[in-house]
Amino acid sequence: CLPPGRRWLEPVTPVGHPTSPNHQKAQGTPMQAVQGHDEAAFARPATQDASGVLHAGEVPKNRSATGVVNRAALTARVYQPLWRRFSSTLLTRGRYPVRREVASMTAHLNPQPGDRVLDVGCGAGLYLQALHDAAPGAMVHGVDDSLAFAREAARRLAGREHVFITHASALDLPYADGVFDGLACGGTLNELQDLHAALVDMRRVLKPGAPAWFMAATRASNPAGRALQAPMRAGGLTFLTPDGWTTAIEAAGFRLKRGEQRPPLWVGLAYAA
Repeated sequence: CLPPGRRWLEPVTPVGHPTSPNHQKAQGTPMQAVQGHDEAAFARPATQDASGVLHAGEVPKNRSATGVVNRAALTARVYQPLWRRFSSTLLTRGRYPVRREVASMTAHLNPQPGDRVLDVGCGAGLYLQALHDAAPGAMVHGVDDSLAFAREAARRLAGREHVFITHASALDLPYADGVFDGLACGGTLNELQDLHAALVDMRRVLKPGAPAWFMAATRASNPAGRALQAPMRAGGLTFLTPDGWTTAIEAAGFRLKRGEQRPPLWVGLAYAA
């Protein structure tokens, strides 16, 4: 048990320092101890690189084809302007536009000044910006296992107060138990290498009763759709039926308030049990 009030984001040997065992990996990316970055949220020490991204331990590489693509800086740079701004609009043929998706997420989490909210798999920061705009006084955290995407989110959200972006895995969130008042995970569910373990860790960092908002692509119900999804499954993506997503979320300790089918997407509005 830790002493009450201990500050977890303590000065540590910067990763880029010559005495650090990770010096060779971190050359060209100076690291510094973090001060004033919502220390109470974290369960272990963190450093910050020159791009503004927080680091709180080693992040295992996702070696699937999807993971390799997501690590590319070019992917991160073009993802939001060329795809994410339109993704749910295009996938649902206009029946569930991105603006409605983001509005649903923001309304369910309903962040208030002083709240702490988390976007797991934050990508280039679409949800982070919406959450910050909805409650500028809230502490908005984003985490992504792609350093390229974390840095792109930091670049896009530079200058916004109370926005913290961490390079970390959804399987090992670097936060303390029960510190978040809300959580979103849109699209990343399909990419998780261990879905149950990741969902359990998401539940761990939420306060009891806190809202959680999920969105995922569902398993195709026709032969043509299944054929299109086959190479994506081979590349590391997981597709479940709406019932399958419901079961997975509830098995991890969430209570589903409502599941919405927006073919080929599924949206889950849940609460931490």
